[in-house]
Amino acid sequence: MISAPLGIFLASLPPDTHLLWTDEGRVTARELVDRAGGLRELWREAHGKRVALVGLSPVQLVEALVALDGTAEAMVLLPEGLDDAKRGFLIENAKCEAAVGRDFSCLVFPADGLRQRTVPPATEWVLATSGTTGMPKLICHTLATLSHTVKRSPERGPEFRWGLMYDPC
Repeated sequence: MISAPLGIFLASLPPDTHLLWTDEGRVTARELVDRAGGLRELWREAHGKRVALVGLSPVQLVEALVALDGTAEAMVLLPEGLDDAKRGFLIENAKCEAAVGRDFSCLVFPADGLRQRTVPPATEWVLATSGTTGMPKLICHTLATLSHTVKRSPERGPEFRWGLMYDPC
């Protein structure tokens, strides 16, 4: 059952709507929701935690975002090109308790203390800035703050495509 805003939106689309076009093929709304459901189960240990998404391909990242939105406390999106020191600093600074890598394995870090686990009303989406002037900084959003300027028109929507020309992290 999908109860997060992103999952609810995807589940409301016609199932055969093509959402992603990649070199490997197209991904429909139904396929994306199904893949995310499988990942949600696979990553059950990450529910309620702050999770770093490290070096995922664009399609993997979208699948992970759908899977963890509404179950993780926060998702920290980290691009593949970060060196180990920067990646470690950002994971520690964001207080991540788990990490998902390109192989989709979920590594849960040892707990440094007990804390009450509750899933927030809106999962926090944490992005690293480009770091052009030094160490990348972490900025926090929710799906609502990231998408508040998106214009929605169900009638005209199928006419438009969004091209991703950069790392989505």
